[in-house]
Formats: sequence, C-alpha cells, structure tokens
Amino acid sequence: GGGNAATNACDMAIGIGCSVTILEVNQERIAYLRKQYATEEVNIIESNTENLERTIKEADLFISTILIPGSRPPKIVKEYMVQSMKPGSVIVDIAIDQGGTVETIDHYTTHDNPVFIKHDVIHYAVPNMPGATPRTSTMA
Repeated sequence: GGGNAATNACDMAIGIGCSVTILEVNQERIAYLRKQYATEEVNIIESNTENLERTIKEADLFISTILIPGSRPPKIVKEYMVQSMKPGSVIVDIAIDQGGTVETIDHYTTHDNPVFIKHDVIHYAVPNMPGATPRTSTMA
C-alpha cells in the first residue's frame, strides 16, 4: 500500500540511497505519489498479482503496509512468492496487528525475539511496532 507507513518507509529508504517500489491499488493515490516522488528514484506501480510477484522476487526488503480500517487484510503475499525471494531477504508485515498479509507468517514475534526464518527469508512480525519506542512514536 502507498499510505502513511509506506511513505515514511520510502523516505527513510531514499535517505540511505535505496531504490524503492511502492505498489498501490488506488489510481488517485498512485498519481499523488508519482507527483510527490517525481524527483526521486521511486517506482510507483499498480498493485496486482503480476507486479507483486515481480517486485517481491527482486526485493531485498519487502514491507507490507496494507491497512483496511475495521477489517482483516487479505493474505496477498503467498507462500510461493516468499519462496521466490532471495536468500537473506527480509519481510516486515506492518499489518500483523490485524492478522497480517503474508501467508508464511503464522505467528507473532516480539521485540525481544523479533524475527524467524522461513524459506531462507527473514520474517519480522512484531505487533505494535511503535511500542519499541513509545516516547518517539507518541511525538510522531
């Protein structure tokens, strides 16, 4: 998704020199994001199965930022997609609080033990991620 969590992650990634791809379903939001990041190395594309498969296969880090207020998000990242990722790549599922969007995340992790590995991919699935830095996240 291309909402607030995605744009904040994008800004951080740009700041350290990463190439970024944002997948978004809403055409108006895509147009807005393309204007917002017109001068940056950010690829904003329509979120569909084909684009997701291609993007996740190439990603070193994939952050799922889907939020559907009042609903559980769909499990859009299928196990076969995770299996196609490069060994050592990372998936962060920000939607884990609402049930998550990644099929291979079958349990929560904690701030004390934040990751597990499945299919040679590092999975981060900590609910309430801002809880790690409550003072800073409250100010934001």
